[in-house]
Amino acid sequence: MCMTGVVWLVFYFPFMVTQGSFYEMGFLYKLFICLFQNSAMGLHFKMLIIHEGTTEGLQWHNIFKPVTSRDDFTIGYVWIMMFFDTLLYLVIALIVEKLMPNYTDDNEHCWNFVYKKLFMKKFVHIDDKEPIELESPKHDDIIKSEPGDQNVGIEIKNLRKKYDNNVVAVEGLKMNVYEDQITILLGYKGAGKTTVLSMLAGDYAFFQ
Repeated sequence: MCMTGVVWLVFYFPFMVTQGSFYEMGFLYKLFICLFQNSAMGLHFKMLIIHEGTTEGLQWHNIFKPVTSRDDFTIGYVWIMMFFDTLLYLVIALIVEKLMPNYTDDNEHCWNFVYKKLFMKKFVHIDDKEPIELESPKHDDIIKSEPGDQNVGIEIKNLRKKYDNNVVAVEGLKMNVYEDQITILLGYKGAGKTTVLSMLAGDYAFFQ
C-alpha cells in the first residue's frame, strides 16, 4: 500500500512541478510528461479547464486544435499518449512477470520473449499418440466401481502434461467426474494434482 502511494506520486511529480510553466514548456517536453500516466491525466484536466474557459469548450472537432495561440499542444495528443502508455505499461508488466520466477509452465526468463513468439497465444496440441495402457492398480477389492446410472460431468481421457523443461507432470490420466458427487484428488506433493485442476480450468495450455 505504501509503495502504491509512492509510485502514484512519482508518476504525478513531473506534472506537479511543471504545471506553473505550462505555456513555457515545449511540445516534446509535454509529450515526455505524458509518458507518466498520472502526469498525462493532470495535463488532460488542465487543458480541459482551459478549453472550458473559452466560449466553445472542448468538442470533437477541436480536440486537435490548440486552445490558445500561445500553445501548439492539443488535448488530442494527450489522448494518443495515454493510449500509448497503456500499451507500454502492458508490455513492461508482461516482461516483469516473465522475468520473475514462478511456477507456471510457460516461463520465458528473458526480456525479449515478446519478439520470440506471440506471447498471448495459447498453444494447444492434441495428443494423437496411442492411449497409454497403465498397469492395473493393486487392491482391486477396495476400489469402488464407477456408478453406471449417473451422468458424467467431466470425462478425462489420456490427459498428459509436459513442461518446457521436459518434465512430465501428468501422464495418461483417465478419470470420470460424475454429477451430484464430490470428487477428490489425493496424492503426494508433486503428483500433479494442481496441474490437472489447472488444465481443466484452462489456466494451463495442453502440451504434447
